[in-house]
Amino acid sequence: LYRRADLASRVWSSRRPGERVVFVSLHFDAAPSSRVRGGFVCWDRRGGFPALAGEVARWMGACGLAGPRPLSARELGVLNPERNPVPERVLVEMATLTSSRDRREASTAAWRWRASRVLAAAIAGRRP
Repeated sequence: LYRRADLASRVWSSRRPGERVVFVSLHFDAAPSSRVRGGFVCWDRRGGFPALAGEVARWMGACGLAGPRPLSARELGVLNPERNPVPERVLVEMATLTSSRDRREASTAAWRWRASRVLAAAIAGRRP
């Protein structure tokens, strides 16, 4: 994960003035219980609540991709502001693979297409 943060740092350092840079790290989660399902959005609480996290969580929830588990953490390597200076940064757990339903849905092209459209819309600020 630190390699991703290092790459984000290099991109941030080389951006043109006024250029928007966002960092979205996509993951799939596992949980101790197979009853836990859905995706969720993580952010580093040291930076407050980023607008990007809110938009991604809102769109994922509206489209049935997110569960009710937002997470604010202190150490998720890719989100650490000391390693990743991009202000608009989130980690998105797309689904919980210990849930048979999530695993089945995430394995379909239709689900992946819908998830990619939702993420793109959230980042761009428009309807999926």
